[in-house]
Amino acid sequence: MSIKELLLAYLLVPVLLLVFFEYIVFLIHKYVMHGFAWCWHESHHQKNHAAFEKNDLFVFVFALIAVSLFGLGCKLKSDHYLSVGINATAIGWCLYGFCYFVFHDILVHRRLKNNWVKKTKNRYLKRLVRAHVIHHKNTGKYNGESFGFLYAAKKYQFPDHLQKLDVTRGNKNTGEQKTPRHSRI
Repeated sequence: MSIKELLLAYLLVPVLLLVFFEYIVFLIHKYVMHGFAWCWHESHHQKNHAAFEKNDLFVFVFALIAVSLFGLGCKLKSDHYLSVGINATAIGWCLYGFCYFVFHDILVHRRLKNNWVKKTKNRYLKRLVRAHVIHHKNTGKYNGESFGFLYAAKKYQFPDHLQKLDVTRGNKNTGEQKTPRHSRI
């Protein structure tokens, strides 16, 4: 493989997979986390002031997938294209995990204290947070909506005259609920 092909593989493939993984994680969230793995994920839908919750165990599962992919990619040196493809997939998986951590844990649930969402004028970020707040309105296993983490449909967009609202705290005029309490919300 040439340097140009390697750069293309290690830059383009992870970015494309970042988009693809949103669909995969949507399905995992809807059918696994809100399905047979609800015993872990339920803690994320309840008021919780602990630093960690059972739902955080998914981080280890997803990290194990990434490490396994990297290990497999390194082991398959004899098939260079397959090795590069698997390693690029592992990079895409890690990139998705990083984006998830930043958007979901830091910006939405504020596990690291911040008020970036409150101050932002970014309409998409506000839409993403609003979609997640609506997802958490349902505290049960069934009848949820908005299972994506990095994509939020346009139906979750605030109308222009409500763009200045703090979407993480809710507003009695719009009927929005507050973001579920978390360790640092």
